Amino acid sequence: MIDQDLGRTASDVTFRLGFEQILQGICSSKVRGIFSVDASRSARNGREWHTLLEVCAVVGVLLIDQGAVYDPGSSDDRLLLGLKGEFSEMELRVLSERSQAAILQKVRRSELHLTISAGYVKTVDGFLRIDPDQRVQHAIRLIFAKFRELGSIRQTHSWFIDHQKKGSGLALYHIEHLSYHSSMARPLRIELSGALYHVTDRDDRREAIYEEDDDCQSFLETLAGAVERFNWICYAYCLMTNHYHLVIETPDANLSKGMRQLNGVFTQGTNRRHGRTGHLFQGRFKGILVDKDRYLLELTRYVVLNPVRANEQE
Repeated sequence: MIDQDLGRTASDVTFRLGFEQILQGICSSKVRGIFSVDASRSARNGREWHTLLEVCAVVGVLLIDQGAVYDPGSSDDRLLLGLKGEFSEMELRVLSERSQAAILQKVRRSELHLTISAGYVKTVDGFLRIDPDQRVQHAIRLIFAKFRELGSIRQTHSWFIDHQKKGSGLALYHIEHLSYHSSMARPLRIELSGALYHVTDRDDRREAIYEEDDDCQSFLETLAGAVERFNWICYAYCLMTNHYHLVIETPDANLSKGMRQLNGVFTQGTNRRHGRTGHLFQGRFKGILVDKDRYLLELTRYVVLNPVRANEQE
């Protein structure tokens, strides 16, 4: 009995020990039949499902579920198994699309609050209200008053740093304390089918990412693999010294899954080539949702001309 994969997704690069054990058992001729509640659940995406069918057909392994016994080497059974796999994958896609549609509906109703700005609290009815704490309100009023007086946020910040008196220091403490707690929750990425993103990421140490031509070639090959696997459309890319730009459209609402593979695989390869360990990119990548009809051309122009502007500044 193999149940290690229960509760573990197969839609990204997550390693699933149970599925690997099934393939190893088939290839070593130790398995002659696979019993499951639903045969198509043995592999939860189309690529793995058809790989399993192909291996079983070559070795002569039967697939058995509650309904029938299937021989992947038979044309009729292979057709039926293929349909079962498509239905299973479609089920997951429908659930994902419904979840994304629910998020989009909350956005349209102005009810999606990923993080709450400092000085506000969320009420039980789902609305945002000014924090009733008088100390927090006093801190916010003081900050805006100093901003109107000094004329810039930099001078306002310097004023609070230079005047660590009881009043101003306390106000600054409350704002920083509230900002820290309001930003503790990790912001949820908005991922939609057919969405267009401007994606950027930087080196963790603000140093050169691509130390030699092989690094650039490795990144482009990894990007091509992610585009193919996750059905992306890459309109433009730009590799700068310590960061990169991508213009990506995601027909299947899977930006985060693809970026995990892109950054993860490239980091592992780079570390092996240069004998390093640890992170290569800093924090989470930035993925800005863009209106395709209005800004695709302008965004593409911005990305591909990035090196030209950098040379002009130098």
